[in-house]
Amino acid sequence: MKKISVEINNEWIDYSHKPEFEEQTNRLIIGLPNDSISIITGLINLISEPISILYVLHTPRGEAKEGRYQSQYLSKNDIINFIEQYSEFLVSDSRFDIWFHSETDNSTIVWDRHNMVFTYGDVSVYEKFLLKNGFTSGKPGMKFSHQHHYYSEFDNNAKEIFNELNWSYSPLKKEDIQ
Repeated sequence: MKKISVEINNEWIDYSHKPEFEEQTNRLIIGLPNDSISIITGLINLISEPISILYVLHTPRGEAKEGRYQSQYLSKNDIINFIEQYSEFLVSDSRFDIWFHSETDNSTIVWDRHNMVFTYGDVSVYEKFLLKNGFTSGKPGMKFSHQHHYYSEFDNNAKEIFNELNWSYSPLKKEDIQ
């Protein structure tokens, strides 16, 4: 089960990004291969505590209303435990985007519904980490026809996330809507 499928010869198949990134002004754009939860936790380890989560639910399946859910500030350990606890859901389902933000060093990591990651902050630190982990410079993107997947198998995980942390709610922004 993967977040994205592409159509090849009239058949829909799971899609995985190549491990590549592109540097732009003040950010990196990263194509995250499937099942790369260790890359997400590695990136989080590069930013300063405390860290907050912004869970952007744009395609709900009964777990909560669509919107932006902001956590309190957490330790890296708390964040990584959260990610590991929900890792199968986070790498497989496209109903959300998830952001990790450190106010201390003004760094943000955005993992979106397309398995794209956008990093803001000290770009050189992220780049060194990615190169060390087999990523290369390239042009990641999703400029082709694709399908998003929302699995009923993860509906319980999606509900549990809302009981896991103290979330504050705000409506979706225009750019969050699919």
